Amino acid sequence: MLAAFISIIIVSIIIGIIFAIAGIEPPPKRAPHRGSERQMIANKDPFDHIEKDLIRLRKENEEWSKEHTLSTNGRKKGKALEREGRLLEAIEVYEECVKQGIESKRIHIYNYAHDIERLFVLYRKTKQKDKEIVFLQDMIKKHPKYNNLHQWQERLDKLTLKYKL
Repeated sequence: MLAAFISIIIVSIIIGIIFAIAGIEPPPKRAPHRGSERQMIANKDPFDHIEKDLIRLRKENEEWSKEHTLSTNGRKKGKALEREGRLLEAIEVYEECVKQGIESKRIHIYNYAHDIERLFVLYRKTKQKDKEIVFLQDMIKKHPKYNNLHQWQERLDKLTLKYKL
């Protein structure tokens, strides 16, 4: 048994000498694979960008949430004013909601389309036909890809035919 152990050591030494003479080096020990070596050299942690993206997305989501909450609160206030019969005040609230929606880069037309629809109705109820027509034209121009645009266009066509404008 001792002889076998000594034989293994001698063979290992001879193989090491042969590799040294031939100029062959054993392969270096590698770290667990987590990306290319170039990426690991350039960026110590290849997943660092994920954390940065996550932080950016959380911030954007928080900003969207604030704007959306503002819009939703305005809508609730407008509905309450309508129920109380305070239509002119409701119009002001809805106009502000639409203005915020248009100016926002985060809020989409579908988040404030209800407010636009309510303004159409309230302009009609308060007999502000000129304002309704101008508003309809403006919304059609600003939102040409809105999926209910045809309804707005029909409403505008009926108004213009009715009042022959």
